[in-house]
Amino acid sequence: MALRPGNLYIVNLFTRAPAGAAGDAEGGTINFNQPGSGGGKAMKNISVVAGLACILAACGGEKSGTPAADTTAAAAPAPAPAAAGATHDINMVLEGTTYKFVPNEVTVKVGDQVVFHNVSGGPHNVAFYADSIPAGAQAVIDPQLKEPLGPLSSALLVDPNATLAVSFAGAPAGEYKFTCTPHMAMGMHGKITVTP
Repeated sequence: MALRPGNLYIVNLFTRAPAGAAGDAEGGTINFNQPGSGGGKAMKNISVVAGLACILAACGGEKSGTPAADTTAAAAPAPAPAAAGATHDINMVLEGTTYKFVPNEVTVKVGDQVVFHNVSGGPHNVAFYADSIPAGAQAVIDPQLKEPLGPLSSALLVDPNATLAVSFAGAPAGEYKFTCTPHMAMGMHGKITVTP
């Protein structure tokens, strides 16, 4: 088969015949109706290599059990006030299509600790409303929030079962209203009432 000027030929690795096959001396277009014309074999080889590359990339290798030593000196965060009282748990969940704190209201005593658990539907965080907490409460809460998103707003809890502990030791009594920043518009709000 001779190539004619003016005709459209699509020639690439898969449609080009090996040298000496039908067509010109450098190889011609493949007749897909003729078995063994060259393109199918090349395509099969490329497909096998691509498939193996995907499998190897997905496996990613085994992670070692011991993390590398951190050689950078990290600034020590301010220690949280010691909780001398009881511990109360609040789960952050997605039930159906509803994001919520369970329970969404809890009463604690000064000195108690509240532990927020990322159960499902994360990432979640805890953000206290500055205008809905007692005067002086921010000075107790902010030092406890590691890598905060902002004032009175914890970092995102991304990992399943990650926790955030907030101690109310030395905290003023009153209502502490809070939300989950990523799910605020979906009604994920709560309230902690601290009593003396």
